[in-house]
Amino acid sequence: MNVPRYDTPTVPVGPVATPQATPVGGEAFGSGLARGMEALSRSAADMADDMRRTVDQNFKIDALSDLLETKKELLTGADGALKTQGTDARAVELDDGTSVPLVDHVVGLYRAKKDEWLEKAATEGQKQMVSQLFVEHLPDLELQVMNHSAAQETLAADRKMEAFTARQYGLVADTPTMDSIRAAAQNMAQALATYPKYQGMEEAVRKEYDKKVVSQLHATAIRSLLTQAGTAGNSAVEDGKLAAAVGIFDAYYDVLNEREREELAPRIALADNSIQAGSIARKVWAAYAPKSPNDPFDTADANARIDGFTLSNEATLLAKAKVAQLFQDYRAQIEQRTQAAANAVNGLILDGGTYSQVYHKALEQRGSIPDSAVENMVRYAGLYFKDGAGKPQAALSDDAATLGRLKEFQDDYLNGKYGRLTPEQAGARMMPVLGERTPEAVRFVDGANADLPNARLAAGRLQEKLLALRGMDPDGTAYPALRGLAGNAPEAKGNRALLLQKIIGEITLLHDNVKPADLDGIIHRSIAAFIASPGYPWAAEKPVGAITDQDIRNMDDAALRAFVRRKLSAGGGKPTEAQIAYGVKRVRSPQGGK
Repeated sequence: MNVPRYDTPTVPVGPVATPQATPVGGEAFGSGLARGMEALSRSAADMADDMRRTVDQNFKIDALSDLLETKKELLTGADGALKTQGTDARAVELDDGTSVPLVDHVVGLYRAKKDEWLEKAATEGQKQMVSQLFVEHLPDLELQVMNHSAAQETLAADRKMEAFTARQYGLVADTPTMDSIRAAAQNMAQALATYPKYQGMEEAVRKEYDKKVVSQLHATAIRSLLTQAGTAGNSAVEDGKLAAAVGIFDAYYDVLNEREREELAPRIALADNSIQAGSIARKVWAAYAPKSPNDPFDTADANARIDGFTLSNEATLLAKAKVAQLFQDYRAQIEQRTQAAANAVNGLILDGGTYSQVYHKALEQRGSIPDSAVENMVRYAGLYFKDGAGKPQAALSDDAATLGRLKEFQDDYLNGKYGRLTPEQAGARMMPVLGERTPEAVRFVDGANADLPNARLAAGRLQEKLLALRGMDPDGTAYPALRGLAGNAPEAKGNRALLLQKIIGEITLLHDNVKPADLDGIIHRSIAAFIASPGYPWAAEKPVGAITDQDIRNMDDAALRAFVRRKLSAGGGKPTEAQIAYGVKRVRSPQGGK
């Protein structure tokens, strides 16, 4: 192996020198110790300062957190100042009965919280810190509360003014006169003098506000008069109210603002027409009204007289409607008097009065109710007394017409027109129109009451069925036999009543609530059997001569009348109602018309 060789000279390595310590004197040692102690002291002070700063910082954080939470609670808590409404935002009543402004109450609670933290402060620095924190947030707290109180004061004033204004309009609406309007306007002026919002308006704005108030007061009176006229119930009072409304509208047209004019103008025009129509209607009614309950009223003649006046189309129609209403009112009065008379006569009968008493009680009603009603009451009373020598006799009425009224009553009763009557009520109600046939109505009601719910159900379904058939055959060509069941003629109503009685009879056999399908089947079978029965006028019947005595005895009233009519018409003549009634009476007699 080759060993490398170096050309540079080699430096000889001598022995390593040993370091020598310098001797320290007493003075140098003392100086160094002092410097060390000073450094240590500074370090301890720094640490203490850091600790104080940390404590103060934590104290500040806690105080600030509590301050902000207190401020939030005072403003928006459950009982916070910002949740107060109206006058409650003005002041707070204390336990001792005194009150303080809301802002003072809130600031007092805020300062009480500050005092709590001052008690907790361990140093003057912490106390200064608490004071500074609370002072910084106090202005915002005060400002929020004061703004809220001011806003609520304004709102309370607005609501108070709104309520006061509404009362003034109410006074005018209750008593729509010019005196009321003037009094309300004066009251409003006095209230506005202390209304902050009004006082803060510019003069031009206040003038517009005043105009609006005055316009609404007049418009309120006009609307109230028009409404009162519509519910007057008396034509003279109605026309007086309408005239007053028109008068205010015309006299104070310039006071009303554009919106009020546009709204009221059509109603005023209608009122003006109504006033004219009312005046004409009263004149025509005075000339054409029935002079007694027995007199007719010729509507055509009355309307022709109205056409002779120079009126607008609207006023002409209104005048005719008013005359028609006057006639309806007159008839209603007659009906009320008739019913009262019937109640008196019926009560005398039920109380055991003599025939003479009952007879003269009925005759007392002549002149105040129709003579036909008096005669019917006498005939009804006669059923309760034996025939006696010299007993007054009432004239016979048209039996056909009375029978028609009975059948109409039966149909209406089953359809619920009269509600539920007792037999006694039925007697008193129908006595003036049915006379000696009143007991038939009484018996009908007595029998129908037990099945009245089923009767109404059957009546409704029967009507539906007939209407459906009638709709498919409006001319009666496909189902001519149904002509005698449709329409409002007394005979048609009587036929429906008889048919319903048969249907109800079948329903009662079922003993419980009838099912719709079963009811439809009963109605279908009953219609078929009814229109095929002997004597039914629109059925393809047997010839008159082929009808047996048993068939006749089985006929109901309507069928028997039809049979008698056919028999009397066999010679080509047209029998009168009196002849038909006589024939029915003969057939029903014990001798069987022999």
